Amino acid sequence: MTTTKASLTRLADALRSAAPTLDPNEQVLVVGLYRSLARGAPVQTAALAAELGVTLDLIEEALDRWPGVYRSQEGEVIGFWGLALTGMPHHMVIGDAGVTAWCALDPFLITPLLDTGEIRVRSEDPVTGESITLTIGGEGVLDVSPPSAMVSMLEPDGSFDHQVVETFCHYVWFFASPKSGEAWIRDHPGTFLLTIKEADTVARSAWPALVGGALDRDY
Repeated sequence: MTTTKASLTRLADALRSAAPTLDPNEQVLVVGLYRSLARGAPVQTAALAAELGVTLDLIEEALDRWPGVYRSQEGEVIGFWGLALTGMPHHMVIGDAGVTAWCALDPFLITPLLDTGEIRVRSEDPVTGESITLTIGGEGVLDVSPPSAMVSMLEPDGSFDHQVVETFCHYVWFFASPKSGEAWIRDHPGTFLLTIKEADTVARSAWPALVGGALDRDY
C-alpha cells in the first residue's frame, strides 16, 4: 500500500468505525478510564464512578458490553483498549508509571486522551531485535530513535471484537528500518508500513473524535 493523504484518512476512519459508538457518558468513561489506568495501578470501578460522577451501573454495563476490557479476579480493570498494566510488548512510561501497550499504534492513539504531557515508548523490532524508542507529546512525536523507524499496519475490515489482540494487534509492530519492516510484511498479507509521523497522524485523526467534548472536561 502506498500511503497518501486520502489513504491515511480512510485508515483513520476505519479505525474509528471499528470502535464502539459512544454516548456522552461513555465518552467521559473512556477518557477517565484511560487516565486512571495510566497511573499504573488497577482501577476499581466504584472509585472510578465516584471520580467521574457517573453511575456504577453505567460503568459495569459498558465494560461488560465492550470488547478489549480485561479485569483482575477482584474485578478491577487491568487492561483497556490498547493499554495494559503489564504483559504487552510495547513499554510506556507515563509520568511516574510504567505500563504497556498492546500494539505499536496504541501509544499514538492513547497519548492525545491523557493529561500527563509526554510519554516515553520503548519497543523491539520483531525481525532484528533492535530497540526503538520515541517520545510522544500532546502535539505529536518529539523524538524517535532510530529515525528510520516504521510501524506495520493492518486496516480493520469491520468492528473490533473480543479477539482484537489476535486479529489486529499482532499485526502492528515497530520496526527499526524500512528493510526489516518490508521483510516482515512480505510474510503477513494485508499489512503495510507507515512512517512514525504517518502513524501519529492517523491516530490523532481517529481516537480523539471518539470521545468528543469529554476531552474538555476536568477529571
